[in-house]
Amino acid sequence: MSSYIFCVIKMEGVVTYDSDMIKLTTDNYSYWKAMMEDHLIYKDLEEPILNKDIPEGKKENESKFLNRKAVAIIRKHIDRSLFEHVSNFDNAYEL
Repeated sequence: MSSYIFCVIKMEGVVTYDSDMIKLTTDNYSYWKAMMEDHLIYKDLEEPILNKDIPEGKKENESKFLNRKAVAIIRKHIDRSLFEHVSNFDNAYEL
């Protein structure tokens, strides 16, 4: 029997579920990539995947924090069989 983990995020009375995002496997990269980009945009974390360096006018700490959040979201949605290939990346753009 498989188990499911649901992440519930509550913001101002609105509840969203993070369970619809698929995990990256060796067979679904094209589909996963498009879904992950949309997922990061929805969470306002697209900046680290669009810009390799810190954008002008952004504070370094804020940019590092957004990058770390984006890396965490991406890693969360990678199958265990592939995790060793991405575990050393700490930059969302490169990941």
